[in-house]
Amino acid sequence: MKKFIPAVQGSLFRLLQICVFSMICMVGYGQLLINIDFSSDTTIRKVGTAAVGLSTNDYWNIHSHYIPKYLPGMPLVSNAVTSQLKTSDGLPINVSVVVSNAPGAWRNSTGDEMFDSYIYASNGSNITVTIIGLPSGKYHFYLYGYAEPDVNGEQNTIFKLISNTNQFGPLKGSGFRNWKLSQSWSEGKQFVVFKDVPVVEGTPVNIICEPEAGGIAVINGLQILSLGTAPPLPVAKPEMVTVTGITNLVIHEVSLDGVLNAGSANYLATIKAESFVTNEVSELLFEGEAAVEQNTNDHCRVVGDGSKFYLLADRPGKHIIQVRLFTKVKQDREWLFTEFGIPRTVVGLVKVRTSGKDSEIRATGLAVSRTEKSNDETLIEGYTISNERIGLRWSVLPAMSPAEAVVTADTTGFIKATPIGLRYSTKITHFIRKTPVNELSIEIPKDQSVIKLEGPQIRDWYIKTNLTANKVTIIFLNPVQNECTITVETESKISSLPALQKLSLPSPINVAQETGFLILDCEDVQLSVEDAFGVRQVNTSGQGKYAFRMVSRPLFINARVSALVPSVKAHSSLDFRIEDTRVQMSCFLDLSVEKTRIYNLVIDIPAGFNPTSVRGDGMADWKVNNRRLEIEFTGGIFGKKELEIGFEKIDRTFPRTILVTPIRLQNAERESFDVKISAAPGIEVKPSRIVSLRERPTFVNRKPGYFLEYTSTQPEWELEIICQQLVPKIDSEIINIVTIGDDIVGGSAILRYSIANQGIQQFTV
Repeated sequence: MKKFIPAVQGSLFRLLQICVFSMICMVGYGQLLINIDFSSDTTIRKVGTAAVGLSTNDYWNIHSHYIPKYLPGMPLVSNAVTSQLKTSDGLPINVSVVVSNAPGAWRNSTGDEMFDSYIYASNGSNITVTIIGLPSGKYHFYLYGYAEPDVNGEQNTIFKLISNTNQFGPLKGSGFRNWKLSQSWSEGKQFVVFKDVPVVEGTPVNIICEPEAGGIAVINGLQILSLGTAPPLPVAKPEMVTVTGITNLVIHEVSLDGVLNAGSANYLATIKAESFVTNEVSELLFEGEAAVEQNTNDHCRVVGDGSKFYLLADRPGKHIIQVRLFTKVKQDREWLFTEFGIPRTVVGLVKVRTSGKDSEIRATGLAVSRTEKSNDETLIEGYTISNERIGLRWSVLPAMSPAEAVVTADTTGFIKATPIGLRYSTKITHFIRKTPVNELSIEIPKDQSVIKLEGPQIRDWYIKTNLTANKVTIIFLNPVQNECTITVETESKISSLPALQKLSLPSPINVAQETGFLILDCEDVQLSVEDAFGVRQVNTSGQGKYAFRMVSRPLFINARVSALVPSVKAHSSLDFRIEDTRVQMSCFLDLSVEKTRIYNLVIDIPAGFNPTSVRGDGMADWKVNNRRLEIEFTGGIFGKKELEIGFEKIDRTFPRTILVTPIRLQNAERESFDVKISAAPGIEVKPSRIVSLRERPTFVNRKPGYFLEYTSTQPEWELEIICQQLVPKIDSEIINIVTIGDDIVGGSAILRYSIANQGIQQFTV
């Protein structure tokens, strides 16, 4: 037997009483369930389902031989009667239960109130349970008979059932030792079931409980479930009674007026709800394979989340909203059928009709109150009472018009702002119901251009331009149905910064309903949202700078995009080499860029110097413009970067004065410098003026070959150097050799020179 348990989410209303006509007995219900707990304590009552159930609030009757509960020393009571039982909905029914020969009472420890209590017979005898007053029909009887082992060991009861002239059984469960409520109920273990038992009204049903090998017959509980075979009688409309307390959003009533055709099932749903808070709250409304097309309502709407549809209200007070509900239709031979769910606490009138001379409608989950059949139409009415899901079956009629597709959409958008423009990535998932489609259309905002479009089975797509937007039509190789995802990437330009941009997403065309999510992010710019329409801001969950939930169309966000100021720090090592005719300068530049990338550098060129070379990774080009060196980079600079720049200055005069000034990097947050001076042989350099520089001592990391070294953390400094050519210093050594022969005297001389300070071009001897 299927176990029906409605999912009640957050509503604080319950079905507390149902007004019925006094002359109507339970035979008027299509399906009923009677729960009986055989217990020794009437102060503890089980609520909810066991092996079978209709709701999590199912009512259980308590049959006890002791009032209020059994206490040691009380006289034993073997027989007892419980009259006027109630159904699982809490409705009175003229049914009684009689138990014979069960004076004992004890408990188990499984965690289930019914399974934990039991009554038992003594001396190895049987227990007889008699049910009186059941309406005619067929029933399932669920029986529980188990006692945990104690001094007598484990007990499992053997059950037999007698109805009129029919006898069923025996059946026995195994108990399944150490079973707990957290585990599932299993037939043949915790319970046994006699199925499809025919009952004749006025004839009692007898259940015989026999002991197994353990020697003691016990019974914990009994569930009697009808199969809905009795003829229905008129059912009065249920009355909803409010439970007092703190509430959020309460759905008082949902009424459905539906039309069933060969290819569609659509209903006009009227929802009456009430909100008690000022913020936006939601409550489950429908569940199943469906689509919702809603009418305009400023403060109350229906949104979908997969197969669930929620009612949202953003203002306190009473609300009435009408929506069009479409449910998926399936076919089983000559029958069409559909199924959907509504919360159990919501009660309302359900009215459906279908056309055709010989048409027929069958319903489950409804208490049918009226059925009308004419030559060209069949109509049924009923109320949702104890079942969450509504099932409708109707006969197939051949002469019906083809159904149109019902399309809903879920949109996920990602927008990134950069210094040069905005990039959009939009994923639209279409949910297509009722019939396939050959093409889909998407509207693109006028300021955006399409750069990429992807999706399954796309044969072609084209753009049609109008005054306000661009329409993209996507044509498929084969008709698509159920679900189809289209991803479109677009972009728009930003002429200058700062700029106020109106951000919007591509939107699906001709959809019954759209939900969505939007993320805003930025790269190398600052982004701030000033106002928004059609969305509400939510937490980002670590992705992007802003996140929004889509509420309605049209939607747009006014965002201000401004340039992000980078943080640049530089350290310059300046090496000066003074020669006879020129001065060479090598600048080793160490950069540290934070916050955002920079794509070019501008350096002030010192007076009298000209750049000769620029070296560094990622450099695209460099040029001189108005005594400024401009360097461009292909991918920008972020983090650490090293550059080597060469300069030279032509100067042939001696003595001469050289003014050394810093190489300044424009827009640098902090600069520091190392200055080193060296000279060619024969040139003497001396500082004549020093401003904001600190000389590095000769014994502290001074490199060989450098005459002067300085350091500074100030951006403005000066160093004036006097350069002089040294007078050559010549030391000589002469060796004379004289040779005297017989008739000749000869000689030679060797001259050795030592030249210092300066080179010379000639010697005079």
